[in-house]
Amino acid sequence: MKFNRRKNRGRTQLRRKYLDEFRGKVLTTMTGLTIVNELGEDITPEKLVVEKANRD
Repeated sequence: MKFNRRKNRGRTQLRRKYLDEFRGKVLTTMTGLTIVNELGEDITPEKLVVEKANRD
């Protein structure tokens, strides 16, 4: 019984670590994007522009 609890706790920690890393990678990717329309105009959402400025 104790072994299963420890095993589950370890899995939970690994899952949390994986999700934190994944979210960090997604945020890094998203803040590196600039979105342009067919006319070449920057249409990057304001929230993304602000986040990008905060990371620099």
